[in-house]
Amino acid sequence: MQKLTAPSLLLLLVIYTAAASETAPNPAADADISPAPSPADSDDADEHFLKTCVEKFTDECANQVFRGVFLHAAVTGPCCKNLVAVGRRCHDGLVQRIYEADVRRARESNRGSGRAVNEKHVARILPRSEKVWSDCVRLGVAPGRVLPARVRWLP
Repeated sequence: MQKLTAPSLLLLLVIYTAAASETAPNPAADADISPAPSPADSDDADEHFLKTCVEKFTDECANQVFRGVFLHAAVTGPCCKNLVAVGRRCHDGLVQRIYEADVRRARESNRGSGRAVNEKHVARILPRSEKVWSDCVRLGVAPGRVLPARVRWLP
Protein backbone atom coordinates (compact mmCIF):
# COMPACT_ATOMS: atom_id res chain seq x y z
CA MET A 1 0.00 0.00 0.00
CA GLN A 2 1.30 3.43 -0.93
CA LYS A 3 2.19 5.80 1.90
CA LEU A 4 -0.35 8.60 2.33
CA THR A 5 1.35 11.97 2.80
CA ALA A 6 -0.23 15.20 4.05
CA PRO A 7 -0.23 16.70 0.51
CA SER A 8 -1.80 13.52 -0.88
CA LEU A 9 -4.41 13.59 1.90
CA LEU A 10 -5.25 17.16 0.89
CA LEU A 11 -5.46 16.07 -2.75
CA LEU A 12 -7.78 13.25 -1.69
CA LEU A 13 -10.02 15.76 0.08
CA VAL A 14 -10.09 18.00 -3.01
CA ILE A 15 -10.94 15.07 -5.31
CA TYR A 16 -13.69 13.84 -3.01
CA THR A 17 -15.08 17.36 -2.70
CA ALA A 18 -15.03 17.89 -6.47
CA ALA A 19 -16.65 14.51 -7.13
CA ALA A 20 -19.34 15.15 -4.53
CA SER A 21 -20.11 18.64 -5.83
CA GLU A 22 -20.64 17.39 -9.40
CA THR A 23 -23.60 15.25 -8.40
CA ALA A 24 -27.06 16.54 -7.66
CA PRO A 25 -28.07 16.09 -4.02
CA ASN A 26 -30.65 13.44 -3.27
CA PRO A 27 -32.42 14.43 -0.03
CA ALA A 28 -34.27 11.12 0.22
CA ALA A 29 -31.04 9.13 0.03
CA ASP A 30 -29.31 11.34 2.59
CA ALA A 31 -32.18 11.29 5.09
CA ASP A 32 -30.78 8.40 7.13
CA ILE A 33 -27.41 10.08 7.79
CA SER A 34 -27.22 13.29 9.77
CA PRO A 35 -23.81 14.88 9.22
CA ALA A 36 -22.10 16.78 12.00
CA PRO A 37 -21.95 20.54 11.62
CA SER A 38 -19.15 21.83 9.44
CA PRO A 39 -16.19 23.42 11.26
CA ALA A 40 -16.81 26.64 9.32
CA ASP A 41 -19.84 28.38 7.80
CA SER A 42 -18.79 28.97 4.19
CA ASP A 43 -17.27 26.50 1.75
CA ASP A 44 -14.18 28.68 1.21
CA ALA A 45 -13.60 29.07 4.93
CA ASP A 46 -14.20 25.33 5.38
CA GLU A 47 -11.65 24.47 2.68
CA HIS A 48 -9.10 26.83 4.25
CA PHE A 49 -9.79 25.38 7.70
CA LEU A 50 -9.30 21.79 6.50
CA LYS A 51 -6.18 22.68 4.49
CA THR A 52 -4.70 24.27 7.61
CA CYS A 53 -5.59 21.13 9.58
CA VAL A 54 -3.87 18.85 7.07
CA GLU A 55 -0.73 21.01 7.17
CA LYS A 56 -0.47 20.48 10.95
CA PHE A 57 0.00 16.72 10.52
CA THR A 58 3.34 15.12 9.79
CA ASP A 59 3.21 12.93 6.69
CA GLU A 60 3.60 9.73 8.71
CA CYS A 61 0.93 10.71 11.22
CA ALA A 62 -1.57 11.81 8.56
CA ASN A 63 -1.13 8.35 7.05
CA GLN A 64 -1.50 6.55 10.40
CA VAL A 65 -4.57 8.48 11.53
CA PHE A 66 -6.29 8.04 8.15
CA ARG A 67 -5.55 4.30 8.22
CA GLY A 68 -6.61 4.12 11.87
CA VAL A 69 -10.03 5.59 11.14
CA PHE A 70 -10.79 4.15 7.71
CA LEU A 71 -8.81 0.89 7.71
CA HIS A 72 -8.80 0.03 11.43
CA ALA A 73 -4.99 0.20 11.71
CA ALA A 74 -2.94 1.13 14.78
CA VAL A 75 -1.81 4.68 15.57
CA THR A 76 1.53 5.03 17.38
CA GLY A 77 2.16 7.20 20.44
CA PRO A 78 4.01 9.95 18.55
CA CYS A 79 1.20 10.15 16.02
CA CYS A 80 -1.37 10.26 18.83
CA LYS A 81 0.58 13.20 20.20
CA ASN A 82 0.47 14.85 16.75
CA LEU A 83 -3.28 14.15 16.43
CA VAL A 84 -4.10 15.67 19.82
CA ALA A 85 -1.90 18.69 19.03
CA VAL A 86 -3.80 19.16 15.76
CA GLY A 87 -7.01 19.19 17.78
CA ARG A 88 -10.40 17.56 17.99
CA ARG A 89 -12.07 20.09 15.72
CA CYS A 90 -9.60 19.39 12.90
CA HIS A 91 -9.81 15.62 13.39
CA ASP A 92 -13.61 15.64 13.31
CA GLY A 93 -13.74 18.03 10.35
CA LEU A 94 -11.35 15.96 8.21
CA VAL A 95 -13.04 12.67 9.05
CA GLN A 96 -16.48 14.14 8.40
CA ARG A 97 -15.42 15.53 5.01
CA ILE A 98 -13.98 12.23 3.83
CA TYR A 99 -16.90 10.28 5.32
CA GLU A 100 -19.56 12.43 3.60
CA ALA A 101 -17.76 12.28 0.26
CA ASP A 102 -17.34 8.51 0.57
CA VAL A 103 -21.05 8.03 1.28
CA ARG A 104 -22.03 10.25 -1.68
CA ARG A 105 -19.66 8.46 -4.04
CA ALA A 106 -20.90 5.04 -2.90
CA ARG A 107 -24.52 6.06 -3.41
CA GLU A 108 -23.78 7.50 -6.84
CA SER A 109 -21.89 4.42 -7.98
CA ASN A 110 -24.65 2.14 -6.67
CA ARG A 111 -27.57 4.14 -8.10
CA GLY A 112 -29.38 2.03 -10.64
CA SER A 113 -27.21 -1.00 -9.98
CA GLY A 114 -29.52 -2.48 -7.39
CA ARG A 115 -26.69 -2.55 -4.85
CA ALA A 116 -26.99 -0.75 -1.54
CA VAL A 117 -24.34 1.32 0.18
CA ASN A 118 -22.39 -0.88 2.58
CA GLU A 119 -24.11 0.55 5.65
CA LYS A 120 -22.09 -1.63 8.03
CA HIS A 121 -18.83 -0.16 6.73
CA VAL A 122 -20.19 3.39 6.80
CA ALA A 123 -21.59 2.90 10.30
CA ARG A 124 -18.14 1.88 11.59
CA ILE A 125 -16.24 4.95 10.39
CA LEU A 126 -17.50 7.54 12.90
CA PRO A 127 -17.17 5.22 15.92
CA ARG A 128 -13.62 4.35 14.78
CA SER A 129 -12.85 8.06 14.53
CA GLU A 130 -14.07 8.53 18.09
CA LYS A 131 -12.05 5.51 19.25
CA VAL A 132 -8.84 6.77 17.62
CA TRP A 133 -9.30 10.15 19.31
CA SER A 134 -10.24 8.68 22.71
CA ASP A 135 -7.38 6.18 22.66
CA CYS A 136 -4.89 8.94 21.87
CA VAL A 137 -6.21 11.16 24.67
CA ARG A 138 -6.24 8.17 27.04
CA LEU A 139 -2.55 7.59 26.32
CA GLY A 140 -1.98 10.69 28.40
CA VAL A 141 -1.56 13.18 25.61
CA ALA A 142 -4.50 15.33 26.65
CA PRO A 143 -4.92 18.66 24.85
CA GLY A 144 -2.70 21.34 26.35
CA ARG A 145 -0.80 18.87 28.52
CA VAL A 146 2.99 18.93 28.49
CA LEU A 147 4.50 15.47 28.60
CA PRO A 148 7.14 14.85 31.29
CA ALA A 149 10.66 14.30 29.94
CA ARG A 150 10.72 10.73 31.26
CA VAL A 151 7.83 9.61 29.03
CA ARG A 152 9.08 7.73 25.98
CA TRP A 153 6.86 6.73 23.10
CA LEU A 154 7.43 3.37 21.54
CA PRO A 155 7.26 3.23 17.74
